[in-house]
Amino acid sequence: MITGPGIGNTALSSSAVWSRAWTGWSDAGFGSPGIDGAFAGLMAPLAALPGGLRLSLGMFLIAAPLVAALAAWRAAGHATRGSWMRGSAALVYALWPPFLAAIFDGRVGPVAAHIALAVAADAFARATGWRRGELVGAREELDA
Repeated sequence: MITGPGIGNTALSSSAVWSRAWTGWSDAGFGSPGIDGAFAGLMAPLAALPGGLRLSLGMFLIAAPLVAALAAWRAAGHATRGSWMRGSAALVYALWPPFLAAIFDGRVGPVAAHIALAVAADAFARATGWRRGELVGAREELDA
């Protein structure tokens, strides 16, 4: 079972997660961390997958550094075309100490927010047209 200060009990059935999502009733004591309320509504689809919530959250936390690195690689492509620079940016972003601490503590919210930040930066750069084509030959712009 995955445990951590931010997760609480993950040995829940799919029906228990749905019940907590819709009723808002917390079986845990006042102020103790757990999957309750609105957070349970976000975890309900993961609980419905084979293996339950434990396996889904475990796979999410294991895959988080790779997903963060890929998102950072893509976002860094708007600032530079050099593969070494993009790779270093992706590596630094994926191995950022607060991000790794959130993964080791099992804090799903900060991990998802860290990944979403790189995806949002990529979306913002694309929406504003910041990524332009490369200059080739006689300073002609080649569409990317």
